[in-house]
Amino acid sequence: MCGFVGGNKLHSIEETELCLNKIIHRGRDYTGTFQDKELFLGHNRLSIQDTSSNANQPFISNSGDIVITYSGELWAGYQDLKEKHLPNYQFRTNSDTEVIVALYEKYGTDSFKLLDGMYSLCIFDKRIGKLFLVRDWIGKIPFYYFKDSDSNIIFSNEMKAFSHLKDVQDKFYLIFEVQPACYLEYDLKSKQLKNNKYYTLPYSEEYGGRFDLKDSPEVIAHNIRDKLDNAVRKRLISDEPICALLSGGIDSVVITYLAKKYLPNIEAFTVSCYPKTNTKDDLYYAHLAARELGVKLNPVELNAHSVIRDIDKTIYAIEDDKWTQLSTAIVQIPLAEVIGKAGYKVAIGGEGADEIFASYADVEAYNYSPEAYHKKRKQLIDGIHNTNLRRTNCAMLFGGTVEMRSPFLDRDFVEYCVRIPAHYAWRIRNKDPKRVKPLLREAFKDVIQDSELLYRKKVPTGEGANITQLVKNTHNKDKNYFSRRLNQLLFGKE
Repeated sequence: MCGFVGGNKLHSIEETELCLNKIIHRGRDYTGTFQDKELFLGHNRLSIQDTSSNANQPFISNSGDIVITYSGELWAGYQDLKEKHLPNYQFRTNSDTEVIVALYEKYGTDSFKLLDGMYSLCIFDKRIGKLFLVRDWIGKIPFYYFKDSDSNIIFSNEMKAFSHLKDVQDKFYLIFEVQPACYLEYDLKSKQLKNNKYYTLPYSEEYGGRFDLKDSPEVIAHNIRDKLDNAVRKRLISDEPICALLSGGIDSVVITYLAKKYLPNIEAFTVSCYPKTNTKDDLYYAHLAARELGVKLNPVELNAHSVIRDIDKTIYAIEDDKWTQLSTAIVQIPLAEVIGKAGYKVAIGGEGADEIFASYADVEAYNYSPEAYHKKRKQLIDGIHNTNLRRTNCAMLFGGTVEMRSPFLDRDFVEYCVRIPAHYAWRIRNKDPKRVKPLLREAFKDVIQDSELLYRKKVPTGEGANITQLVKNTHNKDKNYFSRRLNQLLFGKE
């Protein structure tokens, strides 16, 4: 996963290292820096693919012309990219980092379209004196930048890397994101910044009206299972052990089932808080799922009233003030601590399914309108980089330096699912009209024998872990509290 910082607003290696230290939780295996005239780059490494020192970053190409600092992973298909596009390239490592560099040297910015993975990255091309700041197609990894009055820039995965700088504190409202499926082109000489889009998710031709898929629900369910299986398999590439997050909901159950096919000894983790507000919480269902799937379950049980005291740490970690995101992140951080201490750097889970299938409770308001449902589905997918993805990425890394992988957000899988007719995706006619994710449940009904598991009602993570109400109570007492604390913790603003 890793973390990085860079730009020509930095003034020294020492200042670069100070910024890196503020995001050391993103990678503790190696810290490296690079300087070229006024440009500084820094990297904190979480080594997962090719853990040797040869793959440390910032990484310089064989020619010496290209430098990269990169946070993320390319999935298993990157080996195919090497064979197809780079048969004569003299690789020094087995890392995906070097593949990105080699592809860029050959194809330039067109290479970004070839990458299948999750990433935020910076490429420095010495030949033309430009930086390219690139984010993956859906925005799995945060990527922020700040441009000062002299048009110098600084960028990182997290705002806290540079939020201590006086210019940033005075004008923190000028922090922007590199958007998903985009790359910024920054000329170090002219200091001009240009935004470019390299990918567009192919929604139905006429969203909410005519849908592309003409298959029956049965065929769609079969394809869902096949594509999700492939998405899981691709994400099991790692030179470090992988665990599963198992809440007992349909999303995490099917991901754990598929992962176990390829990793028979995979272990699962779940989190719950006491005192219990509901006896059938995530822990109850996770035990059911673990028994049915035959996996070892590692429960992480927390005291809810002790956990709520960490609300400031949670706000700082995920750089967000929405109570709905905080109520999940606040248990993800201690969960990640346990996972990290158990020796895991990688976890796989069900994040993203609720956006792909638009299965949040408020979507019931769109139940009888396929057009409205499809519009909501698009809204959720297009906005996930600013909600669940940012929260999960930051919380898991802050808590235990654990990389989170989400097969439901595989590009091929999502491209298929957004073309499923709304009246199929939301419900199967004449069969329990309020049952969400009917096609996903249909796809796995033969392997999830326990009907209590298969048809469990959707429960948000914080609610399933018995913490949501405590966070919501804090919000209800003072609806501006979380936003004030965010500004105080990140920017020193009262």
